[in-house]
Amino acid sequence: MSVTGVFNALHGETVQRAYLHSLLKSAWNSKDPMAIDVAVRLDQLLKAHPKAKDFTLRIENPVLEGLYGLQSDAPIDEEEIGLGKTIKPEDIYQKVTDLVLEAIDKYGDLPWRQGWKSIDTYGLSATNFISKKPYRGINSVLLNFILPALRKRNWENPYFLTFKQIQEKGGKLKKGSKGYLVVYFSILHKYKGKKISEREYWEKRKECDSAPNQGTEEWFEKCRDLERIPFLKYYKVFNGDDIEGIDFELQKVEPKNDAQKIETAEAIIKAYSKGPQISHGGDRAFYSPAQDRIQMPPQAAFDKPQEYYSTLFHECIHSTGHHTRLERNMTGKFGTKEYAFEELIAEMGANYLNAEAGILYYTMKNSASYLKGWSKKLKDEMSKDNRFFFRACSSAQEAADFILDRNKDGVPAYLKKMTKKVKEEQLELALSGPKSNLVQKTIDNTKQVKESISLIKELSGELKDLFVSADRADKIERPDTFRLPGKIGEFMQDLQRYKLAILLKGDPHAGKSEFLKQLIDGFLEMNWTCALFDLEQGGMASKDTEASIRRNIKTKNLSRLFVTGEAPNGFETVKEAAKAFDVVAIDSWQKLDIPNHRFDELRNEYPNTIFIVIFQQNGEGGTRGGVTADYDAPVAIKVHRVDADFKNNYAEMLKNRGNKVGIQYGLH
Repeated sequence: MSVTGVFNALHGETVQRAYLHSLLKSAWNSKDPMAIDVAVRLDQLLKAHPKAKDFTLRIENPVLEGLYGLQSDAPIDEEEIGLGKTIKPEDIYQKVTDLVLEAIDKYGDLPWRQGWKSIDTYGLSATNFISKKPYRGINSVLLNFILPALRKRNWENPYFLTFKQIQEKGGKLKKGSKGYLVVYFSILHKYKGKKISEREYWEKRKECDSAPNQGTEEWFEKCRDLERIPFLKYYKVFNGDDIEGIDFELQKVEPKNDAQKIETAEAIIKAYSKGPQISHGGDRAFYSPAQDRIQMPPQAAFDKPQEYYSTLFHECIHSTGHHTRLERNMTGKFGTKEYAFEELIAEMGANYLNAEAGILYYTMKNSASYLKGWSKKLKDEMSKDNRFFFRACSSAQEAADFILDRNKDGVPAYLKKMTKKVKEEQLELALSGPKSNLVQKTIDNTKQVKESISLIKELSGELKDLFVSADRADKIERPDTFRLPGKIGEFMQDLQRYKLAILLKGDPHAGKSEFLKQLIDGFLEMNWTCALFDLEQGGMASKDTEASIRRNIKTKNLSRLFVTGEAPNGFETVKEAAKAFDVVAIDSWQKLDIPNHRFDELRNEYPNTIFIVIFQQNGEGGTRGGVTADYDAPVAIKVHRVDADFKNNYAEMLKNRGNKVGIQYGLH
């Protein structure tokens, strides 16, 4: 059970102080987005009663459960959330549970055992069109399985948008189109009954946690009014097939052949480095928690390789529950609630991995009576506990994530190994084939031909990890392009996040800082966070900076912008920010007193962080300190001064790889 579930189950129980300390430690270490609320509550309780040894707990406001993998903020305006209704979390838990039960009743089986048509067509599961991120957790199950089963349709177009997003993109709904439920959670921060920002909350929380008078009445009086209130809501999204007037730029992909699917599935298993031993033999597939071992029949015993890997994925998900990994309750016997819960986690978690490998769900060969009995227990538990399915979806997503082991850029471990393998195979193929004819067409000198071939062979070992044949470019993970909303998006055109750096320069007093903030606002509209090094003006202590931000940044975006007037450790401070934020903006680079050539070092070390940097010009119009960065940045923009009041000042696109240059953008 998750930390939040364990905490909620303590209502009415008497526990020892040591147990609460242990739970507090688990909460701090948990990836559950609501675990922090468990930690804060327990921390306050223990500090308010420093000498108590036993606690009888009353938890009148349970912590929200099953939120791992969910979107943590709303994509639409507040008045549109929840379809204009005030909704309790219990109502949402019940609504989703009712949908799942209806789907099971309708099919007589588990609806997530159906294939994903969109994966075969476009290589994507249900995906948010604005963020280009696939839905996760409960939303993935709803949009990919439950709702298609109930509506009797598969998605040809994998993208989804809210009604407002459709309007903003200039599209319109087809007549009779219906929306689909998606769940999200948000958090309200308050102090003494008044709403405060998340940053203010954590600043005050830090003061409380470090106060010397902890546990006193004075401390309790000050800190008890500091509130962090999570709430669950839902909104409706519409599928791209039901929308007209928007170019989704969909490109059909060649479906993977069986060999490619099996190669991917095998790579996922091999990359599960923290997994248990896998043994083969006999005619049963199972995971033994006591031995921490997976037992599988020989692959030849399965009708198709997909059945083998689907079954193995199921057992691998079970193995993540071991106490050395995610530590779930693995003691349930057939027919118990605990057993049904763990089986549901394994069912859905395996399907997340099946989707990753590109294989459909293949039903394991269990007897009809077994499946019927298990499904009945599942329905019974969901009918009694409307959080049951939410918790299982959350745990299944966490288990799949544990196996895939994505790095900070979101790349799963198996893909890194597969990419390297492809590089090696392709280079070996290129070096082993006949080269002399091709070389002789371009080089007549026989000696030069021999020297060239010799050099290639000599360096092949070093080159293996650097080059991949161009005809295998489809194997390389390449982030999608995106476009900022509004007029700034029309000016910037299509951008690619990978190693994106935007260089700004211009005439003195042309409005570079104004344009910088307008550009930042565009990225904030994407729900990304930005760190602004306002080194020219001194940060929020400067009234000019504050006024400029108010002019150019929308109020709703301010909470995602973080401003500083200094970089205490220079380049190292910038690198720390690059780890924590989606976008890092610097006004200006020269204030860092760092050589220009190190600008490219940032892009290479943090390829998924976007850098927007002002480079000041010297009197001749060149960049102070050299012009190296002019050539390294994919995008270069110059801001021109026309008049002193900025009315006619404009930005000009000097360089924008793959896009038009020379176009202009008025600052006002």
